[in-house]
Amino acid sequence: MRSLSRGETLLTGSSLTELFPICELARSRGIDDIIYNRGISGLNTDEFLQHILPLILDLQPAKLFINMGTNVMT
Repeated sequence: MRSLSRGETLLTGSSLTELFPICELARSRGIDDIIYNRGISGLNTDEFLQHILPLILDLQPAKLFINMGTNVMT
C-alpha cells in the first residue's frame, strides 16, 4: 500500500461521496492535484464522528469537503 501525503485535498462522506468520480473529473479538466476520496457507503453522522481520526485528522488536509446527512439511523 502506498503512503498517503498530508496537506492534500480530501473528500469524505457517505455513498454520494464514495461514488463521485472526483479524480476523473479533475483530470479531465487538467487538475493534477492529489485528491483523496474517503467516502463510505452507508456512513451516517454518528459513525462519521466515531471514525473522524482515520477519515480526516490523520491526513491533515489543506482542503476538506464533507458530504453528510443523507443516511439516517433508524
